[in-house]
Amino acid sequence: MSSHVRCALSVILPFGDDEDVIGDSVRGAVELLRDTGMNYEIIAVDEDSGDNSHAVLAMMRRDVADLRVISASARLRGVEAGVARAQGQALAVLAPSKRLHTEGLLDAISRVRFDGVDIEIQLGRFLAANRVRAYDAFEHARLSGEALQKKFAKRAANRGLNVIVDGVRQTMTPPTPMARLRDAFGMRRAS
Repeated sequence: MSSHVRCALSVILPFGDDEDVIGDSVRGAVELLRDTGMNYEIIAVDEDSGDNSHAVLAMMRRDVADLRVISASARLRGVEAGVARAQGQALAVLAPSKRLHTEGLLDAISRVRFDGVDIEIQLGRFLAANRVRAYDAFEHARLSGEALQKKFAKRAANRGLNVIVDGVRQTMTPPTPMARLRDAFGMRRAS
């Protein structure tokens, strides 16, 4: 990972067979960010798409200079691949759709850039994160669906990151009695 910051925001759009919505998603992101004064990049991540999504994105590159298209190593690895290639101070992870659900996204981006929030998730809508502080949390991250987003938030909070989910700050979960017993047994065997 490079800690080099080239821009204020990296927008990550993982896509599979999304030719009917990927163009609208990129346009929606550009419309949202155009008047903010933020410099940004949009990273569309191919998760083994078999349709014409690449052709749609290739046509869009003429109008969206900061659009990059990369490939993930496997399906559901798009977020991890996008984060690894991102160069922005903040990250925004969006799921392709006809109409992006970005209400509150600019405020979340501001909180992760300036207010010490590491990750903010609006379940089923978007994720914003401070790229440098939260980078390690994205290793093997799966974010498709609210259940996986909640699991990701819990893991990140347990790593000591400042995480907000749907406006509620997440706290570390104390280890279960079985986990404490396992830890104690492991330390005893090691000595």
